[in-house]
Parts: sequence; C-alpha cells; structure tokens
Amino acid sequence: MELSSAKHSLKASNVVPAEEGLKKQRRTLGSYNKAKKAHNKRQQVHLKQMRTIQQLRELYYAPDQARCMDLLPSEDGPDDEEGPIEEGEAGQQEEDGNSS
Repeated sequence: MELSSAKHSLKASNVVPAEEGLKKQRRTLGSYNKAKKAHNKRQQVHLKQMRTIQQLRELYYAPDQARCMDLLPSEDGPDDEEGPIEEGEAGQQEEDGNSS
C-alpha cells in the first residue's frame, strides 16, 4: 500500500500547470540554442586549427617533396653532371639493352 501511494505522489509531483510547462519548454529551447551555438563555435575553432595545421604541414613538407621530384636543386648542388637524357638517347639505351 505504501508503494502505490508513493507512486501516486510521484506522479502528482510531475504534473505541472500548463503555463509553467510552457515556461520550462521555452527555457529548455533557449538552453538548447545556447548549447548549439557553443557547439558550432567549438567546431569552427577546431576546423580553423585543422586548416592551420594542414597549411603548416604543406609548408614544412613541400620543400622535401619538391626536392624528391627534382623540382628544386639539392642543398649540395646540382647532381645532373651529364645533363638530362633526351628522347633519342633513351631510345638508343633501350635498344642496346635489348640486343644483349
């Protein structure tokens, strides 16, 4: 009997007058909007940090990648003592390799 009366009293305490319920609803909507704005702000800051990190990576690794692709001269100096291989020379080297 005590258990059922306790349940009844809990239900009765959860009942809110209609006007007060609307105030609570507005308050929760306002807190939702505030939380959403805070989340969006944090997300923008995070994306800005990620863009900055990506730009720094590109600046840091770009010279090494360009040097690997022979777009920039190496720090020791030019390695091409013989010069670039032209198409005619490349064809002759392939033919020499196939004949042996």
